[in-house]
This record gives sequence, structure tokens and C-alpha cells, in this order.
Amino acid sequence: MIFLKKLKLQQQNQPLSVLVFSVVIYITGLTFMGFGGVSTLSCQRQGTSSSTLKIQNTCKLDNSSFVTPHQQDIALADLLSAELKRHSRSYHVAYQVVLLTQTDEIPLMNSSPTDRNAKVAMVDEINQFLQNPEQQQLHLQLEDSRYSSIFGFLLIATGIGSRLFARQIISCLSAISNEAG
Repeated sequence: MIFLKKLKLQQQNQPLSVLVFSVVIYITGLTFMGFGGVSTLSCQRQGTSSSTLKIQNTCKLDNSSFVTPHQQDIALADLLSAELKRHSRSYHVAYQVVLLTQTDEIPLMNSSPTDRNAKVAMVDEINQFLQNPEQQQLHLQLEDSRYSSIFGFLLIATGIGSRLFARQIISCLSAISNEAG
């Protein structure tokens, strides 16, 4: 003879440590998704024809990323032009905006597979600024959040997965203890 048991919906409590762990991992993932690499190029022409005031023409390159922030000042007189470099591997093509000085090549940001046309427009804008002494300011910003988005998504999935996994284990242990008891 088979007896049917009445099923009860039971509230299963998870340990507080599992909840805290999953929330911390989830929030860390959201934080990483918000912090991508951002490169900002700000150029300023200041000066007058008066010999008493010193002419200051500078560009400031600010590479802000979650891992390696870097800031560099470049004298506008040293800056020759900008160009777009193409890097290709068998599985993808990436483009990099490079500032050419008299002695060095300064990458605006590490190469990334973002829109080529946007980077071509950026190179054109930098070169127009360098060729036009009438233009007083240039402010450009280039973002690359590809790696931080991938890592952030993995952390979010880990946070959610740990919570679901802990719930499944507690459910199984609860079922085993109910059968034994």
C-alpha cells in the first residue's frame, strides 16, 4: 500500500556567510563592469605675442583604468602627428591611435577592436588641431571597457551561481535529513 505524504512548502534558510559572499561577489562584478579603460587627451594652446608671458602649449594624456592609471604631459611642440596602427592576429583585427613625437610613439590606449571609423575620425581631429594654430583646445576621450565587462559579468555569474548552488545543497541535505527522520 502506498501512502501519499502531504507536501509542505518549507522556507530554507541559507547561512549568512553564503549570502554575504554572493552579494560581495555580485557587487564586485557590477563595479568592474563600470570601470573600463578610458583615455583622455586634452591639448591646450595658451600664449600671447607679448614677450613677458611665456607660451605654454601642452597636451595631457590621461589613461585611466581600474588596474593601471597613467598620466603623461606632452609638449605640443614635440607632437608631430597622430596615426592609426593596425594590429592583426588570425582571429581579430585591432586598431590603435598613436601620437608621434620627435623621439617616440605614444599609444593613446592599448589596441582594441572598437570601431575603426571612430578612431580614424579621432586621428583626423588630432591632426587638424596640430595643423591649425588658431584652434585653442582639443579634448578627446576613448573608452575601452571590453575586458572589464567580461570580468565583471563572470563575477556576477559567480555571485548568482554560488547562491543557487548553496540553495541546491541545502535543499538536498534537508531532503536527506527528512527521509532519515
